[in-house]
Amino acid sequence: MTDFNAGSGAQPHERVFAHQLSEGLRKGKYCIIDRISTQPLIVQYGTQTTPVTVPTFPTAVQDNVDVLHFKEGLGENVIELYQTTAQTLMPSRNATKGLLVGCDVVNNECIELVPGGNHAANPLGALMGTDPGVFIRATFEFADVSGTDQFLVGFRKQENYVVPVSFLSTGDGLYTDFFGMGFSGAADPNDVKCAYDLNNSGSTTTFDTLFNWADGLIHTLEVRIRGRRVQCLINGVMLGVSVKKDGSGSSITAQPTAAPTFTFDAGDFVIPFIFHRYDTTTPGLVYLRKLMVGQLFEDGLDPAGKGPQ
Repeated sequence: MTDFNAGSGAQPHERVFAHQLSEGLRKGKYCIIDRISTQPLIVQYGTQTTPVTVPTFPTAVQDNVDVLHFKEGLGENVIELYQTTAQTLMPSRNATKGLLVGCDVVNNECIELVPGGNHAANPLGALMGTDPGVFIRATFEFADVSGTDQFLVGFRKQENYVVPVSFLSTGDGLYTDFFGMGFSGAADPNDVKCAYDLNNSGSTTTFDTLFNWADGLIHTLEVRIRGRRVQCLINGVMLGVSVKKDGSGSSITAQPTAAPTFTFDAGDFVIPFIFHRYDTTTPGLVYLRKLMVGQLFEDGLDPAGKGPQ
């Protein structure tokens, strides 16, 4: 008879956490920001080029790195904000809609948000081909979808922040490897597209999921990585079938969807990110209503998942 090992078998012999936090949660490998009750604490650590160890209040300087701290929930509740363009306004709490994240509502103003921070120790990141699968799930509300022409929710290889030339089709995102869902172009309603590049080809590839996002609606975009392969969901539905509900669970006219194919390189350490850029059309306010990031295993999406925790 072999010895029983509660940590290595398949169901029903997985570890039980009835009276203790999971190992992943204790290590900050899970993030949930929802129902924000107070304004986030925002401090600045200089620029990426010239960082400082004593933080200051945020200022509007391109290349500045700001850190948002949230008191709600458990886990890694820190988001790093990179001022892709100088931002006079910072994210702020809305009483009913979550976090106002558009910052300066002006044409071509851009920010990048990185849950867990842009560094090799980001607990929400994953080493492709080695670590357990990961996901990012973000619920957004756009007052005016045509006011945003570049918007991505996904994962990218961890490296220094860059100022992308463009995440539009054939534009250069500059990051070595990335994959995200959102907008690549301005329209009303706006098609949800995927934008991605592998090994810094110098040209962003876009894929139309066929799903249309109209003004004022709430939708949830989710990117999962299993092994090294990407999976995409809209409002909890895997792409490739019709979506019949919005991000708040209300019924909508069914929309067919199509699924892209993308695989990260083995050995890439990828981190979650959100990128947003306003367009020339009158920009509208953008709200991040809910954010969840972590290992699939921690969210009950991969009960047999194994690997470094």
